[in-house]
Amino acid sequence: MFVQCPRCRSLVAADAVGGAAPDFCPYCDSPLADAEVVQADAAPADAEASIEAEAETETAPIQAAIAEQDATEAEAMAASDDEPAEPAAIVAETADDAAREADRSEDGDDGFAEAPAASVASEKDGVAKKAPADPDKPKPRKKAAAPSFARRKQRAAERPTPPWLWAIAAGLALLAGLQIVLADRAQLAADARWRPAIASLCATLNCAIPPWREPAAFAMLGREVRQHPYMPGALRVDAAFRNNARWAQPWPDLVLTLSDVDGRALGTRIFAPKEYLGDKVTQKEIGSGQSAAIRMEIMEPAPGVVAFSFDFR
Repeated sequence: MFVQCPRCRSLVAADAVGGAAPDFCPYCDSPLADAEVVQADAAPADAEASIEAEAETETAPIQAAIAEQDATEAEAMAASDDEPAEPAAIVAETADDAAREADRSEDGDDGFAEAPAASVASEKDGVAKKAPADPDKPKPRKKAAAPSFARRKQRAAERPTPPWLWAIAAGLALLAGLQIVLADRAQLAADARWRPAIASLCATLNCAIPPWREPAAFAMLGREVRQHPYMPGALRVDAAFRNNARWAQPWPDLVLTLSDVDGRALGTRIFAPKEYLGDKVTQKEIGSGQSAAIRMEIMEPAPGVVAFSFDFR
């Protein structure tokens, strides 16, 4: 036998021994003094209807809270970033409260029927009051401001490099290259490709470069060996040579080689510039394309000497 609660319409089982109904409804805590007795054969249908009504009563606040939360989130996305998000917070709290109340109802906690409905209704009113007047009209969204350190970096990246800074960098690079060239000017001046540029640079900066040396560029124009007219047992050597190099060269050392009939060298002597020039020549270099005539006096060699040759060193 069952007793139907006059308030929540739930079926409450009566005492199996005495048939007496409990004093209060275990679902809504209402008195069951005036409750209607329902027979056992009608219990299943009434119980099913009571369960459905109870389920609808329990889920109604939750569904209303979820729908209200979706509407509030849509309004918050269309609103400005600076507008406080109070409706969303209220709806979130409403959903949490409704979920907690549903858990309490499942565990058989008392006082469920009245609290969720009143709480949800009051929170709905609060959300409705704080909602925008015209939700269909979107408000202009403000651009989110970047952090201060990010803004400083962006401004520094967009700032163009001053022209004077490029000029200073180019000047320093040119000065460094000039120092390298001046430090290696002796080695660079020995190269025919670099010597004109190094010579022009040193003429401007008043620096010195070593003279050009190319012994192979000297060419012998003529030579003659004969008996000395005034010194018995001596020979007089007359020769002429020219500098075919592109630049002036220091006077070369003259190498005289004596050989026999078979071409074997019997003697060699090296004459320094002072020995074959004397004191009459004061210049230290022979210019490009310039020729010179020299005269030397040597002792008559052994009878086996039949040939001689000149080389430049």
